[in-house]
Amino acid sequence: MSDIYGFTTSARVALEMFDGLNRKSGRTVRLVQMVEPGDVIICLTQSDKDHTQHLLHDAGKKHVNVAVLDIRSAWSVESHHRVMSLKGRVFFSHSWVKRFVEQRLKDTEKELETLERELSKMPHVERPTMNEQIVGMARNAGIEI
Repeated sequence: MSDIYGFTTSARVALEMFDGLNRKSGRTVRLVQMVEPGDVIICLTQSDKDHTQHLLHDAGKKHVNVAVLDIRSAWSVESHHRVMSLKGRVFFSHSWVKRFVEQRLKDTEKELETLERELSKMPHVERPTMNEQIVGMARNAGIEI
């Protein structure tokens, strides 16, 4: 791993903490309150879509489109046409945004590894990550983690 400083790991931990602290906080209910007829809500899974549609129905919100869109195909022409054929603003469910950010963090790690490998004049050497260094220092000090 090229991120020996732990930036991407820290970002993933922060994302999980933030998500955990916001569970049952009414994120989807607030989203349902924001949308208007003609708007589109993009969900990550079919169950996410079903739950959102149920909340829309309970709130009396009509003519709001709900679609499932895979984060990896979000920029595909087919996805673009499907979503853009629906008129209105586009909103993303919290689970979709979280997965999108998680994927970007993974992509960043891979890109750093590739960049390091391609730019390195010496053969690629595995280095301990910041987390591995911290655990090693703790063990050397007699602290078991």
